[in-house]
Amino acid sequence: EGSAAFYTQIVQGLDDLRGVVITCEQSLDDQQKVWAKDVAAEVPQAKQTCTQLMLALADTRYNSNDIRPDNVKEIVRKLKQAQSIIDDLNSQVEQLTGYQEVLRVPLENWEDVDALGLEFTVKRDVWFSAAAFESRVKDWMDADFATLNVAVMEKELSAFMKTLVRAEKTFVDQPMELVPVLREKVQNVKKLIPVITAFSNPRLKEQHWEKMDAIVGGAIPRPTKGQEDGS
Repeated sequence: EGSAAFYTQIVQGLDDLRGVVITCEQSLDDQQKVWAKDVAAEVPQAKQTCTQLMLALADTRYNSNDIRPDNVKEIVRKLKQAQSIIDDLNSQVEQLTGYQEVLRVPLENWEDVDALGLEFTVKRDVWFSAAAFESRVKDWMDADFATLNVAVMEKELSAFMKTLVRAEKTFVDQPMELVPVLREKVQNVKKLIPVITAFSNPRLKEQHWEKMDAIVGGAIPRPTKGQEDGS
């Protein structure tokens, strides 16, 4: 009788424990539903932000070929502002996706955010390249021939060209008007590389410079003393 009573007590205890577990699981399930609902409520706001950014990026100013310094500077400023907003959006999307994975609910489709990221990155890089290119050309033109590092110049020009090629491949249906303009400028500078190489030759004598002066119809700046003999 004692054993039977003990067994009955154990069974009753297990039943009670099972009831507690079921209650806890139900409570957790209810809480997860609340959390999932809260996460789902944030999705429309994130998608609305994405739509607004895509509309802003479609502004004709970002597709123009207006390479005037003031215009380039203004567009670069706006793109830097947009970068901050897009970074926040990407962080929000990453956080929401992480919540959905933990809560084991269907993951939201963020293809529009991915498309926005690609379009923004390419346009940003083109306009940033336009600003950097004008700055570098000014530096090169103001420098003495003998101080120019042709290898570095070629590397930088190749980087500019790589950015433009990526833009051409990305925007096949609606090309950026700035790309061919900037491409021509880059190619024109690349054509000067052999000339710069020749002019920076330390073996050039004064008679060589005089002949080149006659060809171009003006005085070509000579390397300063010390650069001329390669020191």
